[in-house]
Formats: sequence, C-alpha cells, structure tokens
Amino acid sequence: MHYARKWRVEYDAGGLSKTEFILGVLDSAFYHQGKRRLVRNGAKALLELGKKEGPTEFIDIKRIRQRAGLEPKHSPTAGLYVWLEEYAGVVEKRQGRRRYRVKGEFREAFDEVVSRIS
Repeated sequence: MHYARKWRVEYDAGGLSKTEFILGVLDSAFYHQGKRRLVRNGAKALLELGKKEGPTEFIDIKRIRQRAGLEPKHSPTAGLYVWLEEYAGVVEKRQGRRRYRVKGEFREAFDEVVSRIS
C-alpha cells in the first residue's frame, strides 16, 4: 500500500486538502489493487454504519462485512486496509478488538468522497 503512504505524506506536507487526500487514496486503491468492489463496499459500509451508530462509535468488523456483502475470505478488514493507521491513517482500530471508525478529523471528507462513489 505504498500509494496510500505516498498520499499521506503529501497531505501531511500541506500539499492536499482532506478531500483531495481521501480521493487520491481511493482512486489509487481502485487502480493498484484492482479490488474496486472490496474497497468501495467496505468504505461505504463503515460510513453508513458510522452514521447510524454515531461518529464516535467503533463498528464491529462482522457488521461491516455483513453490510458490505463480504465474506471473511475476501478480506480480514473488509477492504478497510488502505485506510488503516499503517497506510493512510484515516480509519482507526480499537485496540485489541476488530472494531473500526473513521477518525474525527477525516470524517467529513471521507463522507463527501465515499458518498459519491458507485
């Protein structure tokens, strides 16, 4: 996921808005990974469940997978891997549990970009 780190470095340097950063990571994931459905569905599921449960709640991976229509064999993280701390740093994982949420600082941009993808 070198591309996600590249986008993060550029964002951290002040070269991108949050929206440009999120869009860059998403487009690169689609291009490099060839897993559009996986990344799209996982991101959309996290976004939708986060809106339903509340922005500060961590969402269980099983619920994300179910909402996204994914099986564990598709991806242990339901396509959220590019967004995790070690790559883009947009989604945080609750320590010791398989529960995720979009970091507060990126919530609005993530919502804006992910809501537009089909």
